[in-house]
Amino acid sequence: IILGYNDNGIVETCQYIPIKETLRSYLSHNDVFSYVQQGHQSLSSTMYDVCDGTMYKTHPIFSLDPQALILILYLDEFNVVNVLRLRSKKHKITAVYVTLGNIPPSFRSSLRSIKLVSLLKSKHIKKYGMKAVLKELTNDLKDVIENKLFIRRENQEHTFNCGLLVIVGDNVSQHQVGGFMESFSATRSCRFCMVSLVDLRQGVVGTQRTVVDHNVQVASVVSNIDLTQTYGIHRESAFSDVPNFHAVTSLPSDIIHDIFEGTAKDVVSLLIGHCVRRRYFTLELLNSKINEFNYSGSDRTDKPSPLVSPTDVRQTHCQMWCLLRLLPMFVGEFVPVDDDMWLLFLKLLQVIECIMVRAIQPGHILFTQDLIKDFVVSWKEACGFLKPKDHFLLHYCDQMTKLGPLINVSTLKFESKHNYLIQVFKLMKCSKNICKSLATRHQYAMSLLTDEDLFPSDNCLTGGKMHEVHKLPAAVRSAIRLHTDAEEIDLGTTLSCQGLVYKKNMAVVINEHN
Repeated sequence: IILGYNDNGIVETCQYIPIKETLRSYLSHNDVFSYVQQGHQSLSSTMYDVCDGTMYKTHPIFSLDPQALILILYLDEFNVVNVLRLRSKKHKITAVYVTLGNIPPSFRSSLRSIKLVSLLKSKHIKKYGMKAVLKELTNDLKDVIENKLFIRRENQEHTFNCGLLVIVGDNVSQHQVGGFMESFSATRSCRFCMVSLVDLRQGVVGTQRTVVDHNVQVASVVSNIDLTQTYGIHRESAFSDVPNFHAVTSLPSDIIHDIFEGTAKDVVSLLIGHCVRRRYFTLELLNSKINEFNYSGSDRTDKPSPLVSPTDVRQTHCQMWCLLRLLPMFVGEFVPVDDDMWLLFLKLLQVIECIMVRAIQPGHILFTQDLIKDFVVSWKEACGFLKPKDHFLLHYCDQMTKLGPLINVSTLKFESKHNYLIQVFKLMKCSKNICKSLATRHQYAMSLLTDEDLFPSDNCLTGGKMHEVHKLPAAVRSAIRLHTDAEEIDLGTTLSCQGLVYKKNMAVVINEHN
């Protein structure tokens, strides 16, 4: 798509893969089509996915048609070159992906379920505006929502209603899409409430933004740009023309960036620096524990890197999550049980444990709300003031009620999709018309997914060997006898079940007490 021309008269473009054709290709797979037809809404009060939240149940389209396509977009920018290189910003790319909320979360996290929609240079967004560069996408979304999607399968015509439920992304991308102030030092830097920056730093929650009030504020800002700081709104949302989508309700928080890149990073940095100064343990001892720990399962992939500074802990999102869970095993024995910073860290662990769940009940949300408020008060006393990422925690429980478990609308798996494009660029070693090259290569790779089923069969056992049952330990033998009388049985080392991979020597928590 031609956007315009630069100062040298060279054409500037962006790449767009028509979303209607992408959805038709998506639904050509038998298992995807079956998931859309059957649905996976919860039959109890427990919420497992976005289709169990109040936002889905009150949506003008989804509440009337359970087979409607639940569109979830993801927008983010990434670098294909080393960020330390000169002029690396020149090659910074913004990508838009789409996935279907009709697919269960266990399969939706698969990279093959995440489809590319658009690739463009990030600098073009600043030059032409978000609404202009995504015009083709928003027009197609408007068309497919108003006129439905028609597909042909096995000589039969099928018609599907469609709706854009949410757009996922980090806070900068969300504010960019929604037209909010992109600077988090602005007077009003929260897209969920009208709290001022001064009150935000004190842990206060402001009046909730509403659709009606937001529309009035946008109109006021358009007519008087001086009101931008007053309302925290910079412009109209780039997706304002998409039916049933609104910037106030459809741009959820990202727990990965808010917690593991924000609050948790700050808490752990403060804790380790505090413990080293108090001489509870040394940085060398902690690093030796990190290096010598016997990691298993996914922790082997995500094991933390040794720390360079006790006051500035730098890890990836998954490494930080792993470090948080294992830190009590590393150094818990050296820290006094009544240390204030250690107690604050334990509160954070409990909050994370409640936020990262895959199933939520109404009582769980109320319990989590109390934990978050208690932690935020303690954290404010410890560090003096709160950051916007700390403030966003106070809105999590409201979003849980609307969207179910927030892990299902996080950016964790979407960001993994960037890695394929980065690897393609490393092989090409050419930055000329880079967006076109990456989009073309990606679509070639997607065209290879010609199987009738897009996702592998569930409950897949690998690495198995045949064993005689009478030679196995008594506990294993008695457990096997509950299910079969066979004399020989295939015992595997890895089991894939509901999107999770279980490996030998891992533990499964089935209950807890105190």
